[in-house]
Amino acid sequence: MRRYRVMISRSERESAVVEVGAWEVDVLRAVHGPSNVSVGEVVTDRQPYPDPVGEFDRLCRRYGSDRENGGAPYAQQVYGGLGADRIRQLIEDEIASEGGKVKQRIAPAPPSEMIPVIRRGGKNVKAKADSGPTEIAE
Repeated sequence: MRRYRVMISRSERESAVVEVGAWEVDVLRAVHGPSNVSVGEVVTDRQPYPDPVGEFDRLCRRYGSDRENGGAPYAQQVYGGLGADRIRQLIEDEIASEGGKVKQRIAPAPPSEMIPVIRRGGKNVKAKADSGPTEIAE
């Protein structure tokens, strides 16, 4: 699985480096602010790509909710109600860009697992809720 080494600046003195999938970078930007998240080198490991539905759920739980936006999870703000489907497409894109073939298309999330989108009206947002994921250049 291809991961990206990302530096998150929390303050002038404090920063953290994490390795995440491409689909997680935009959630980090929503949580910490776009100017506080810098994408670095690509790291490849032998880990399998995650299940999109489980990954969307993990992102919602890990990064929590935005109290200023009615409690909507950050991952939901970034990917909308079709979050698992958008993550599925990003995972398939990552596999294809590694030169691999997507052996089997990952099935879209069932409608019962889709969550409606909640947007911030008229406020300055940390990440665009209606835009797709940011492309990451190597």
